[in-house]
Order: sequence, then C-alpha cells, then structure tokens
Amino acid sequence: MAVVRLPTLLERPAALNTEDATDWELVAAFRQGDTLAADRILRRYAPVVANITYRMMGPNDCEDVFQDCMYRALRKLRQLAHANNVRSWFWSIAVNTSRRALRRQALRRRIGLPTTPLHPDSFIRPSTPPDVALALREVYSVVESLPVKPRQALILRRIEGLKIAEVAEAMGASTASVKRWLAQAVAVIGTGGGEHEATRDLDEGDKD
Repeated sequence: MAVVRLPTLLERPAALNTEDATDWELVAAFRQGDTLAADRILRRYAPVVANITYRMMGPNDCEDVFQDCMYRALRKLRQLAHANNVRSWFWSIAVNTSRRALRRQALRRRIGLPTTPLHPDSFIRPSTPPDVALALREVYSVVESLPVKPRQALILRRIEGLKIAEVAEAMGASTASVKRWLAQAVAVIGTGGGEHEATRDLDEGDKD
C-alpha cells in the first residue's frame, strides 16, 4: 500500500491528553486552538480513510485522494456538529472525495485520456483462500465497469464489511438507494442468471 502522509499542523502545547481523549474532546480542544488535538483525531481516523480510498481508487491513485480527504477533514473539523458520528463523518469524506476522483477518471476515459486500472492482487491478502481469491479477482475485473455509486456501495458493503445502514450514512443516501445500487452491482457481476459467489451475502446484508 502506498505510504500516506498527514497534513502538517503548526505545533502548540496540547491542552489535554490527546491519547486518551474522546473524539469530541479533541474537536472541542481544536476549536479552542489546540492544533495537536486536530493532529490526533486525524491520525486516529487516517487508517479508516486510507483503507477506503485504497479500495476505491487502487494503489496508484489512493495517496492523492487520501491527502485530499485529510485536508478536507482538517478544513471542516471546526464546523463538525456534535450530532455527527465522527467515524461516519470521516467515512463520508472518504466516499465523497473518492466519488469525485472516480468521476474525473470516467471523464478522462470518455475523452480518450489514460487512467490507472485497478490491480486485484493488491487488494487480496496472502491468507485469502484460493477459491475466494479467484472469486474476488473476477469481481474486481468488472468493478471498473460499474457506475460510481453501485461501485462504492459494493466496496463499502462487501469489501469493507459495513452494514447497509452504515453504507447509507457514509454515502449520504437512504438504505433503499443503497440496496438498489447493490442490486445493480450484483446484476453486472452475477453470471448465469444467478449471483456471483463473492456477492452471495448481499441479500443477507440487506436485512441489517
């Protein structure tokens, strides 16, 4: 996986123990001028954002999208409403930023400019059973042909393991829309009139 870097913040003595602070204690401290609190919360959720952007964009494009996500999060952190779930907020930033990047890629393809293809083996762990790995390679071979939203819904649900409600929150959509996008993805990936092995549990996921 590509090495990712967090935005550099001007250091200032922390007003609280950032290691043990809750998300909202960190947000409140940042609003009061504690930049180390912002650095801590960005680092806390960097793996979440990095994983999503890596799955969405592939190893060659994920770092730029990751950096964009982190700068957007830093810029908007002071305005984060207390009603928001912080993890879901970072999911949304990762999904929306990846969506814009994917649409730019689609535009480049339409006008004949080169784009970076996904490399399925970079997504599959060495410990993955051979039959599952084969199924995942077949899935990834058609993922790029999916429209952006079905593609994102499929990756968040099947690869990241989010529940339907979590996918909906991350994508800023209803659960009905997420189920529709998943059905579209399954229709493309499915073979022989049935579901592909790698997407067989999607119907069960609709019950979450």
